[in-house]
Amino acid sequence: MRRASYQPSINRDVRYVAFTSEASNITRDSGRRHAQVFVHDLSSGTTGLVNRTQDGRPGNGPSAHPSVSHDGSVVTFQSTASDLLCDKRCEANRRDINLVEDVYVRNRVTGQTMRASRDDTGREWMEPSRAPVLDPTGRCVAFRSRRPAATDDTAAWYLIVTSVQPSDASNDGSVCNRLHRP
Repeated sequence: MRRASYQPSINRDVRYVAFTSEASNITRDSGRRHAQVFVHDLSSGTTGLVNRTQDGRPGNGPSAHPSVSHDGSVVTFQSTASDLLCDKRCEANRRDINLVEDVYVRNRVTGQTMRASRDDTGREWMEPSRAPVLDPTGRCVAFRSRRPAATDDTAAWYLIVTSVQPSDASNDGSVCNRLHRP
């Protein structure tokens, strides 16, 4: 089935293009009928699914708004899928129960996916997070979220900047400053 592809993000040397698509025929494992995120390698002609579960299946919910690092190794995106980090018998900080958009980062080299819209202990926020953008190195991600920042105003959207490196998971500001702005 041919369906729309949109929201492209291209890396610095114009080799990798991350994009969102509703097509079910882009890769063998893209049979879901909702939006998914892919990366196409213009040099090799290959395309890979980004929003995949730990066992390689497509996520169970829509994913969109990809942003690719300058070397093409890291992609961030938003998703309502609940199974990208863990499907069954999950540790508390790997569960996804909020039923709203979360921001994820996938390292295409290691195959690891992490949730960027989380607190300092790794637990997910219950508020939506959207429109992620990676810095050129792929080490920091900026996105907007309804996550309240030192206020009781849950209606405001805030700008969040945080690290995507596992070694910087404490978000102590050593790599990326964490900003909250209404």
